[in-house]
Amino acid sequence: MSTVTLSLKILPYAKTREEVYPIVDDVIAYIATTGLTYVVGASETTIEGELDEVMEIAKQAQYLAVEKGALNVQTIIMIDYSPKGVTIDDKIKKYR
Repeated sequence: MSTVTLSLKILPYAKTREEVYPIVDDVIAYIATTGLTYVVGASETTIEGELDEVMEIAKQAQYLAVEKGALNVQTIIMIDYSPKGVTIDDKIKKYR
């Protein structure tokens, strides 16, 4: 199976605005524990891995956000797939 990139934008709805960033921080901390390559951006986090594993991470991020206090969660997911594979480095190395 080929490597994909999945960009994940978590939009938790919480009782107060001050509660939103800590929920997002917890989701990013969870992503870090997966051992996959990831890059945190200003509006989304991009994860590199096999399609099934990055989709599972996106699913678990929903549950975690609610567990951490979100009343509901809206999520935007963008997947870049190629049969030959695609990596984060392929996409951004010329900008580093």
